[in-house]
Amino acid sequence: MQKNKGKKLSYDLRVDKVPYHVEVSPYLSNDEKRFVINVNGGLDHVYTWDDEAVQIRALDDEAVVLPDGLEKELSDKIMKTIILK
Repeated sequence: MQKNKGKKLSYDLRVDKVPYHVEVSPYLSNDEKRFVINVNGGLDHVYTWDDEAVQIRALDDEAVVLPDGLEKELSDKIMKTIILK
């Protein structure tokens, strides 16, 4: 169950010369920061914030298909615009 659903944020990122349009919907679940992430209009995937690694971590098996560079760039954006806000 999603509680405290936050405002959807959009990011236009360019990683390794590849453009990405990413939509992120933050919410809390059992006091954990979670995110529904959609890349380029594809399927939604659920991620959580890993405080130790300081990055997002996939919660579903199909979500791990994000390129490493995109995952890092997206984690940096989420940290700056959501986590530290």
